[in-house]
Amino acid sequence: MNEPSIAHALRWGGHIYGVSGIEAKGSPAPATGNLLRLRRCPTLAESSRQNMLHEIQLIPFGYHVTSKGDFLLDEEALKLVVSTFDSQVNDLVVDYEHQTLSGKEAPAAGWIKKLMDRGRQGLWGLVDWTERATGYLRSKEYRYLSPVFLKRQSDSRVVRLVNAGLTNAPEIDGMEALAVNKSNFGMSVQTSGLLAASLSESKVFLDETQRRINELMGCSEEVWRKYGG
Repeated sequence: MNEPSIAHALRWGGHIYGVSGIEAKGSPAPATGNLLRLRRCPTLAESSRQNMLHEIQLIPFGYHVTSKGDFLLDEEALKLVVSTFDSQVNDLVVDYEHQTLSGKEAPAAGWIKKLMDRGRQGLWGLVDWTERATGYLRSKEYRYLSPVFLKRQSDSRVVRLVNAGLTNAPEIDGMEALAVNKSNFGMSVQTSGLLAASLSESKVFLDETQRRINELMGCSEEVWRKYGG
């Protein structure tokens, strides 16, 4: 079973577009034994931070024909891509115009913290945008995303997401436009509901923690509510 490999990169106007420029021979080698590295569980502070991330579409579902090559993202591909990401430790970068592939200085526009299988809606991710990128998105100077991924040569099925780049000329037609909603403090519409749920869960966690502290201190709940709560 062969490891995925970078076959070639297609250039146009000095920029590298990774839709079909990166391909994989065979299936990705499974992680086994000590080679398996799972993404660590986030701390409480990181969990709170995750609720401020933006949900974005990374790859649309289905078979797509592009000038850079064809590819397929179906149920099998979604499972492969998400499981491969979950076995890695590092976040994936979102850059500007695929500058990472040029080998030169390539500042990040954001970091992909989590991948999500959305079925017919395709592959989505939680992205932590930088302040600079957030400004571009708010002013609509950048509106689309271009994914870079490995695909299996035998069936053109996507097997691994490599990174992504902000662009205004996506090779994949029909990509969801990016947006930063100013009315909910920079959160995307899709994730604003997550914050309310997280705050509710955090309150339950804090209440339980306080109850245990009160027991150790010999402080009744009535006294705590009156003087400390």
